[in-house]
Amino acid sequence: MSCFFLFMDVLFFSCFEMIRENRWPDGTVLCPHCDSENVKKNGHDNVQVECQHYYCKSCRKPGSGIYS
Repeated sequence: MSCFFLFMDVLFFSCFEMIRENRWPDGTVLCPHCDSENVKKNGHDNVQVECQHYYCKSCRKPGSGIYS
């Protein structure tokens, strides 16, 4: 793996971590649609595997750590 790709992996991971920390400072993931805590992990993005996907059991809508 080249240094460039290694740098990009670290950069994306850092960006996703920063967004998660700002969006959910106490670590509790909330649904962006209904603000429920009844959320489970639901895989990762196909392109940016650092991006965790979530699924709300209350309103049954998917979401991610980045967008609704």
